[in-house]
Amino acid sequence: MPASFSDFSNFLIFFVYGLAFFSMGLVLMIEAGRAAHIAEAQGLRPLAVFGFIHGIHEWIEMALMQPAWFGTPLPDDVVWLRLGILAVSFLTLQIYILRIFLPGMQKYWGVLLAGLAVLFILLAIGLGTTWQELPPDWVASADAAIRYFLAIPGALAASIVMQRLARQAATKGNRRLTLGWNLAAYSFAGYAFSQSVVRPSNFLLAEVWNTSVFFNLFGFPIQGLRAALAVLITVGLILAVQAMEAERQEELVAAQKARLEALEQMQNEARARVAMHKNLLRY
Repeated sequence: MPASFSDFSNFLIFFVYGLAFFSMGLVLMIEAGRAAHIAEAQGLRPLAVFGFIHGIHEWIEMALMQPAWFGTPLPDDVVWLRLGILAVSFLTLQIYILRIFLPGMQKYWGVLLAGLAVLFILLAIGLGTTWQELPPDWVASADAAIRYFLAIPGALAASIVMQRLARQAATKGNRRLTLGWNLAAYSFAGYAFSQSVVRPSNFLLAEVWNTSVFFNLFGFPIQGLRAALAVLITVGLILAVQAMEAERQEELVAAQKARLEALEQMQNEARARVAMHKNLLRY
């Protein structure tokens, strides 16, 4: 069955959406590596991992569209893989929140993630063995559950953290850093809203507020909004990291200048002592 223009536009949106998040992960990882001595930059590494994994998820979603184009069904395992990657991507967002709110619990993060991964695997096995025939909308319901219980809280918490960092930067008078954190914070808040738009199903609010309702209201798919927000998040975080690096460079220059001034003062005092000694010998 040949693809329509609508199918191609959706395909392109998913590609750009995935590329935006993957690029976000790549840029943040590079910036965090360049400014490895900055604590805030090190904290961005979980966000970089989130960008990598979430971008890959969107590309898998793009691949899942191909049966409608070519009539070649994909294995059911690919659907489970997509849901697993979606859950893991938002779990990495939770790690960023933990690094901010519970820095002393760092050694337990691996245990937490391993436990959640085991729980997800057991749940998947349980569903596979318990339900001989899964409900028709089980994929949409599982997708909605991940977005409701992982994506929305994680994105809102990230927004709150970045707003707090923006207020701290504002008290120091660093406008560029304040702009970067605010842009990322508000974009994450919008991204949290976008995660409330899920596929139609009988799960919670998905029956009345879903992708079809959103498209009918605004005339474009929710993935377009998510892609735009991903770009804004990336730009805001890059501005923040670069501003932090510039601030540290200014502090380093100021410290070097103060050290040179102290050294010059010591040299002047030494010259004064030598001159005094000569005067005493002359007397």
